[in-house]
Amino acid sequence: MKKTALVVAVLLLAGAVAAQDMIGPLPAFGRTYTGSTRGFYCQAPADFFVHGLRVPDESSKGFQYVALMRNPTAPPAFSGTVSLTPDFLETTGKAPSANIVPCKVAFKKGEHLIVIGGCAASAGGASNSYAGLSGGQPATILGAATTLYRGGVQASIATATAGPYAIWSEVTGPIARVEVYVTDVYLIGDKATPKAGETVTFAIEGVPAFANHSYYMASSIGMGPFTIEGRKVWLNADPMFQLSLGGTLPGIFANYSNLLDASSKGKAALNIPNLSALVGYGIYTCCSVWDKAGKPQGFSNPFFFKVQ
Repeated sequence: MKKTALVVAVLLLAGAVAAQDMIGPLPAFGRTYTGSTRGFYCQAPADFFVHGLRVPDESSKGFQYVALMRNPTAPPAFSGTVSLTPDFLETTGKAPSANIVPCKVAFKKGEHLIVIGGCAASAGGASNSYAGLSGGQPATILGAATTLYRGGVQASIATATAGPYAIWSEVTGPIARVEVYVTDVYLIGDKATPKAGETVTFAIEGVPAFANHSYYMASSIGMGPFTIEGRKVWLNADPMFQLSLGGTLPGIFANYSNLLDASSKGKAALNIPNLSALVGYGIYTCCSVWDKAGKPQGFSNPFFFKVQ
């Protein structure tokens, strides 16, 4: 495509600026509260996807428990509650607190995001990462302003693992800190551990406003990131990056540039050469979306696989 050279140049020359792919900034850690599970809620200022969650574990409990919910309105003020079934739930007791838990939940502008989470060594009271500040906390979601408010449930989700949960809110008091990773272009591949000679097929989904926009995929050996217009691009500008984005090897990097369809979806594939020298390499892939004027509109989460 004609824009490919421009995309390469812009991404390679992108300056280092503040990243905006996590809801925040989260206020600094204040103290650990152990017992019922707390979190925060906010109103979505734009359409986006949540692609990952992580609960800070200052007390080194080892495993995280986290629930993500959507609601048309804010949760009622304590002691009122609203019963919500999580759109995403991790309460297996097997998710290490050092890892980002992958997920996919789409939010529309105006909806309320509610997240609660704590860490525990086993079923029982969850240790919450309380912020050092109280009251509503200013934050951004992909550069758009919102406010984080305290929310929670009068139970530990490390014990009451199934949901639904009776969620309440407060405009005072500290939020419990949960890292919520967001994107406006969601990317996933169908294999995390492919063999040399196999194909990894990618599914791309942008927010509705990106329908019929151009997309450009790229892959790299390293994770990066670098940044462009305040957004992290989770790739290294290495030779694989330049070859995959430049369109010179379409037999390997298949459909790496095209148009999203009317549903804002697309597909691409990486046909891994059948070379034993590739075994053991980890490869990261991302997608960017651009408008007709050649301006970047969105950047995906990274998808990682390791050749076996």
